[in-house]
Formats: sequence, structure tokens, C-alpha cells
Amino acid sequence: MLLPGSRGPAPGLPADGVQSLASRNLMRHVNFGIPSGQAIAKRTGVRALTPAQLDELKPFDMEKSTPLWYYIMKEAEVMEKGLRLGPVGGRIVGEVFIGLLKADETSYLSAQPRWKPVLPSASRGDFRITDLLTFAGVVPPLNAAVAPPTDAVPSSTDVAPLLDEVEPSPTDVVPPLDEVVQPLQ
Repeated sequence: MLLPGSRGPAPGLPADGVQSLASRNLMRHVNFGIPSGQAIAKRTGVRALTPAQLDELKPFDMEKSTPLWYYIMKEAEVMEKGLRLGPVGGRIVGEVFIGLLKADETSYLSAQPRWKPVLPSASRGDFRITDLLTFAGVVPPLNAAVAPPTDAVPSSTDVAPLLDEVEPSPTDVVPPLDEVVQPLQ
């Protein structure tokens, strides 16, 4: 395949002339028999998008049987305002990660399948990724008030000190792992 301005074929690209990722995804949907987004939603027991929510596909007769890649993007737009995946897309990504962890014999999911997190959580007995990120100090707790972002550029006096200039507070000190995590019996 020759790209505009190139002197030879582009390495790694098929020679069939199809450059559009959307076109390639449609071809895969048909050629490999990938189920529609609605079929996956039905199979997983989640509410599917309505034909009205996929009205732009009506001229192509795909509003009731939508290619999975398009369905996942539209689902995120309609159900999550494009900020995160919807139920079908999220389930697929989650199951891929779980499959990878199960296949890795060194992962906790394989090596210690009965392991349960013991770190503090927002809801007792219900440990979520947000609890881990909060514990790590990466994000504030979900119920904490967060100031809205400003467009102002900070002055040099407003810039936070470098990490090596900051003295750790007693609450920043993380206890050794063996004091936090109880061994499995």
C-alpha cells in the first residue's frame, strides 16, 4: 500500500488498499462473524441500546444488529457521556483482564485464588479499585469535596515544592505489607 508522499509500501499495512480503521472493523465484523452489540447485551443480561439510540445506522439497516466495535463506542456515548465504557464494553474489557490474570500462574488470581483484600474500603467487605487508589493516595475519596478545575496558570509562587523537598507526615507512612495483609490460613 502506498501512502501519500511515500516512496514505497508502508511497512505493516496490508496491501489491500483499505486504510480506514472503521472500514477494517466492519470487514472483520462480517468476515469473522463477530456478534452484534445487541447480541452481546442480550447474552450478558444487560439492557441493549434501542434502535432509536442507533438511528444514524438506519440507512445501513444496522440499528437492530450493530457491529460490536460501533456499539461499544455508542454505548459509552449514550450511557456514560463518553467518559467510560458502558456495560457491554466494560464487561468485555473486564473479562479480558480476568482471563489474562487466570492465565498468568504468578498472578494472585492463579497463585492465591482465595485471597481477599484487607485494606480499608468505603463499604465494609466491598473492596473496589477506587479504594485501592484512595489508599495509595492517587485519588481523593469519592465522597470528598473536590474543587473545580480553573483555567488560571499558576504563578511560580503557587507551584508545589518538589517531592524531595516535602517532609512526609505520619499519615503518609505506609506500614509494612506483613502488618496490613494477614496471611491465608
